[in-house]
Amino acid sequence: MPKSVMLSRRALAWRVGVFGVLFALTALGSVALTDPWWPIGPQKQYATGIDVNGTIHSTYAVAKNENGKKVRIPWGIHGVGIGRAEIEGQLQRFIDHPALLQALAIGHARSMPGDSPYTTIFLMQTQTKLKNAVDQKTVTVVLATWHVHDPEHPQNAEQRQ
Repeated sequence: MPKSVMLSRRALAWRVGVFGVLFALTALGSVALTDPWWPIGPQKQYATGIDVNGTIHSTYAVAKNENGKKVRIPWGIHGVGIGRAEIEGQLQRFIDHPALLQALAIGHARSMPGDSPYTTIFLMQTQTKLKNAVDQKTVTVVLATWHVHDPEHPQNAEQRQ
């Protein structure tokens, strides 16, 4: 068994100081309750429970492609490169500024160049009302709609803005 060594006052002070700073930042992040403080504060989307008599919101995106077909947009690294949490964390921003949805068309063009380009993007949400933790009614809501600029080359729209 290795011999234990006592920390010097300086080493102990350094460790206590770092702990104190991280603890203070975490406390401030917890009080602020906003995702920009992550990883110093809580990430709200993972820190909340579900009210057994509340509503479950599930956000997703659908695109109409050049062939007129509606397809569900795949999130994440194997999809358009933007995660669902990134959208949900800024949901009101996407609703207020649908032009931000252009990023989904750009991600699609870059990661799936052989697919039919997106012409319109719909930010959707299913809302399921619960009563005693049992589904009562589910509705689908369109939160925002965006007509993609230059569907064949959506990244060109970035340069014009």
